[in-house]
Amino acid sequence: MNKNDVFRNFLKNPITNEKYKISEFHLKSIDLYQPSPNRLIDVIKTTILNLEHENDIDAVARKINQSFKRDLL
Repeated sequence: MNKNDVFRNFLKNPITNEKYKISEFHLKSIDLYQPSPNRLIDVIKTTILNLEHENDIDAVARKINQSFKRDLL
């Protein structure tokens, strides 16, 4: 299973899918490297991509927090 598969499986989760209503067609085309209009999906992408490169969880959390701060400015 590659990182895009992990990402898609997370989005297939009933809780996530109930909230965001991602169609099966869109789910097949969604990619970690494409921009997303959804902030939560961007956080999931950041987490998967950074943990894959063996960044520690604190570094990943800092990146996520920085992206939220950037949006508030």
